[in-house]
Amino acid sequence: MTINRRMGRWIAGAAIVIGAALIAGCGDDSYMQPTMTTAEAEARIEKLIHDAFARLPPGATLIRSWNGGVPCEDIFRGLYGKETVEIHYKIDYSREWPVDEVIPRLVEYWKQQGTTVHRDDRDHVQP
Repeated sequence: MTINRRMGRWIAGAAIVIGAALIAGCGDDSYMQPTMTTAEAEARIEKLIHDAFARLPPGATLIRSWNGGVPCEDIFRGLYGKETVEIHYKIDYSREWPVDEVIPRLVEYWKQQGTTVHRDDRDHVQP
């Protein structure tokens, strides 16, 4: 599958952010004991994002575009006062940068971190 430049930039940034957000995100709070502080969560996400970016081909720049907390309350599961920490980045690169190498490298990185792929749309062609 060939990825156009605009789509590649979004996919690369999204893949890094999604992986980090999933690892530090909301859910059944039994795995979050003891709960991390916001500073600890931000540090963990930053490390994961920079580690993932280091696996990409040289020649691109990681640019932080947003960060903040998102409420993570679920009265049905008894989650009150919790928050996910999100940090968004974009990847800036030249026309010569090998965009097609990004997703395979990120998939390998996240597998090495012990994450599980629940859905893989790499072969799905967008209209």
